[in-house]
Amino acid sequence: MNINQSSRFLLPMLCGTSPLFFKKEGFKGCFIGDKNKHQWDGRLLLAYDYQPTRKWGEFEDRLAEVPAYIGSYYYEKPNDDILIVYGFSTNDFKDDFEKVMEGKYSEISPQNKLEIEKFWHYYNGSYFNSRVTKKHNEAKFYWHKIDKDPNEHCAKDEYWYKPKMEDELLDKDLYI
Repeated sequence: MNINQSSRFLLPMLCGTSPLFFKKEGFKGCFIGDKNKHQWDGRLLLAYDYQPTRKWGEFEDRLAEVPAYIGSYYYEKPNDDILIVYGFSTNDFKDDFEKVMEGKYSEISPQNKLEIEKFWHYYNGSYFNSRVTKKHNEAKFYWHKIDKDPNEHCAKDEYWYKPKMEDELLDKDLYI
């Protein structure tokens, strides 16, 4: 599974704590676009290794009922397996989507910060909490410990890495 900033911050905004979206079997990652299909840019894309089972069909039926669901597409792999990608609108969390893309995590809405904490089972006072609030003591310690300057890797006054677009876009060549 690819844990990029889209998976870390945006996936929980889409699904909260619902296990529906985060089907671990075959989950490859969450992305904000596809390097090969630009019509999907700005959408949240969930990529999976397709599994032709009845349970998978039920999973797809439930996804299609989600109001933010837009559609799906796939890539065929050389061994006849399929990488399937499901697309979702980000309109319901557009402002926070932009904040994540700018690396301004401390400015994410309180509601979505809570969704992120619940999704990843973070606890109050965790390092995650220090990344997305103005209480950065633990985060400052992290950067000191790894001997790097957060100003080179983070947005101003933030203590977590800015997204790198090459990590946030689906690159089929990495999964096929």
